[in-house]
Amino acid sequence: MEGGGQGSLSVQAPNNRPGNDFMSTVLQELKIPTIRFLLLWLLFTVATAIIGDMLPEYLSYILLVGSVLSIVGSSLVIMTGYLLSSSHNKAFKLVYYLALCDLMFALMLATDAIMSMAGYSLEWKDNNDGYCYFIALFGQVAAMGSMGYSFFVMLDLLLIVFDPLIYSRSKHKYMPYFHFIVW
Repeated sequence: MEGGGQGSLSVQAPNNRPGNDFMSTVLQELKIPTIRFLLLWLLFTVATAIIGDMLPEYLSYILLVGSVLSIVGSSLVIMTGYLLSSSHNKAFKLVYYLALCDLMFALMLATDAIMSMAGYSLEWKDNNDGYCYFIALFGQVAAMGSMGYSFFVMLDLLLIVFDPLIYSRSKHKYMPYFHFIVW
């Protein structure tokens, strides 16, 4: 008899790399849409650079449209967090902070685009120290906060995936450290 006798079962050797099936599944699912998204982003970036180089007066309009869309999206995320239950707010607190930083950055971009469209030149902006410092500080704080909260949203998701029981019980202890590191 083949297989070592009657009633024997064929057992495959286990995969020694934990999470290999999960990661390969995720990569297979994300592969095509991610490549399409990256190509679309690259095309949009190149088109914006070409339009901005050829027709610089239209760059302010592109900046204004993008910032308005970002203001609308960030405001909807913040409004959703305000309208939902408190348990939902606690679970997604980092996402709401990220949306708030993105809203601040979009407001800075919209302000700069409106000033450019109103006829204030780069020379005026350079000579007006108050405006220059305000835009620089506002943009720097918003951008750094957005990057910091993006990192901690990613870290939060990784900790939830790899150690859900322990991390979910003590997540509230880590939140002040997240804020301290971001700011």
